[in-house]
Amino acid sequence: GVHPMGAPPAPLGGFPAPQARQGQGRHRGQGTGQVAIQEVLLAVESLYNDQLRPYGRILRKRLSEHARTAGRRLGNISFDCLRRSCGTCPWLQVVPEEGGDWSALFAGRPAYFVDVHSPVDSYPPAMWREAEAYFDSLNATDKALPGGRYECAQALASRRVPFVVGRSLGQGCHIVQL
Repeated sequence: GVHPMGAPPAPLGGFPAPQARQGQGRHRGQGTGQVAIQEVLLAVESLYNDQLRPYGRILRKRLSEHARTAGRRLGNISFDCLRRSCGTCPWLQVVPEEGGDWSALFAGRPAYFVDVHSPVDSYPPAMWREAEAYFDSLNATDKALPGGRYECAQALASRRVPFVVGRSLGQGCHIVQL
């Protein structure tokens, strides 16, 4: 499919499973879980498709979500273990970020991520009117949403509210931030 922002198609599908640069492609850290590099690549790809920069903490959440969807329990993967797994994959580049965080980017692939922290509101006024009408129509119980930006945007998307339908999860996170 075509990415909503015109990004190139997914790198997976036509590639064989990557060979780790070193080690076995699986790591154990302080956590009790482990993860195969193919699972990491699929999680990174899904974050690209959602226009979300694959920061380590978000990547770990996405891996957990994928495991739950497949009926598995992921376990407690440490950030160090996940970072090492990403660093051994020839298709990923680990990039240091502010505050000691890091992200795992596809090497040589342009990134089209939404800056969820941006104060710039590029959304049409009609979208904000839809949001206001939606929230005004809810009772107190239905107004309860998760506290985090990522989880809140996911909850709104799962409710299929008009002001987020057709938008990426990255845009939903930005709307929640604004």
